[in-house]
Amino acid sequence: MKITRRFIAFLLTFILVCGIGVKLDVHAACNHTGKGTVTKQATCTSTGTEVVKCTKCGAKLGTYTIAAKGHSWSTTKSATCGSAGSKKCTRCGATASIPATGNHNPTTSTTNPTCTQSGSSRTYCRTCGTTLSTKSLPATGHSMSTIKNATCGSSGTSKCSKCSYSVTIPATGNHNPASRVKTSATCTSDGLKETYCTTCNTVLSSSKIDKTGHNYETVTIATCGKDGLERCSRCHDEITVHASGDHHVAERTKKEPTCSEEGEKEIYCLICNTVRGSSKIEKTPHNYETVTIATCGKDGLKRCVNCDDEKPIPATENHSLTTRVSLTPTCKDDGMEEVYCQTCGEVVSYRILEKRGNHKMVEADCEHNAHCMFGDLEIQNSALGHLPCDEYTFDSLCFWHGEDQADDKCYVKCVRCGEGIEREHVYHYEVIPASGKHTRYCRCGYGSTTEWCSSDDGDDICDYCGASMSYLCNIHIPADCWHDENQ
Repeated sequence: MKITRRFIAFLLTFILVCGIGVKLDVHAACNHTGKGTVTKQATCTSTGTEVVKCTKCGAKLGTYTIAAKGHSWSTTKSATCGSAGSKKCTRCGATASIPATGNHNPTTSTTNPTCTQSGSSRTYCRTCGTTLSTKSLPATGHSMSTIKNATCGSSGTSKCSKCSYSVTIPATGNHNPASRVKTSATCTSDGLKETYCTTCNTVLSSSKIDKTGHNYETVTIATCGKDGLERCSRCHDEITVHASGDHHVAERTKKEPTCSEEGEKEIYCLICNTVRGSSKIEKTPHNYETVTIATCGKDGLKRCVNCDDEKPIPATENHSLTTRVSLTPTCKDDGMEEVYCQTCGEVVSYRILEKRGNHKMVEADCEHNAHCMFGDLEIQNSALGHLPCDEYTFDSLCFWHGEDQADDKCYVKCVRCGEGIEREHVYHYEVIPASGKHTRYCRCGYGSTTEWCSSDDGDDICDYCGASMSYLCNIHIPADCWHDENQ
């Protein structure tokens, strides 16, 4: 009987241990997906409970406490400066009193200022309504923000965020392309690369950046009796390497494919890392980007951003046509007008512009020869030259002095064109009685000089004017066009 009991006890222990081991192995192999179930609801004053179990294997993953919600008070009677109020919880019905305020309970009512008009602020007791203070609030001014960006070909708009005031932003001009990464590629999703204008930020084109794939590294080596762990060095995604007596095979990339070379992947054991086989990975497609835009007369160029492989972009067929006069017609020769492409410069067609016919002559003047108004004929030495006024006939419109009197120059007018002709002063004499001096004047009205009468040779005749030195008070000056005879 004693031997039978020991055998039964041993048998039960063996079954219990083996059963627990199997359950642990099953749980270890399960990639748990948790789902919570509320077993006790939280109230205003007490906590609740939530149990999380695996939806796949039923294992209990944890029990969590749900925090008490706290009261949600609603005022049923407002407190005043002299009496208490009351409040009630909208969830559980609990009530509580609101103490009387005693002193004023100030609050502020504000009429907000606008961009162009001032506002006001009023502080008052919210219990009894008494106004405690007021103040004026200055206008805030406009707060402009761009609601439509200007592009290279169209204007934008900037609008005040507080009112309806808006202004136009001028267009920027031609596009200035550059590249940027809008979304970086990750282990599991593709990225995006854009060609955009650095001036207006308009996206001109976009291309895909291939996802990188996981790069798992061993954190814990799996053994036959214990799971291992691998973690991606880029995104930190983790996979479990299951413990097993047999090989646990998986697939991994040994060499990434490119545009020009195939890649390689291998099948290996997650536990012992033994390579069980390998296969090729096809080349990736080229990711071409435009380097030179094709025009109507010239091929463009595109280049792969990954391997620099280049391919031409065929020239377009349509011209952008306009006209220009390549040879201006004259009185005796025909001209030419061309139709050409503004983009590539190719001349598509042309037409003859007939010559103008007879010369259209412009008469000669004081300084210019007679010539054809179209510039293909000039009669040499036909200019007339200036014809000055008769300087022996006094005319106030015919003579004048220069603007700068210090230059000591006077001018006579051309009777043909009216232009002033520079000349030296032409002096005339008049008598200053009993002074021993003679003064001479130019008819321009500005040039003058005064000198003492003198006789360098010792006689009584003035060397300057020829008058007798004994009769300076009655010097004889012959008459001219400007002065009467003086005696």
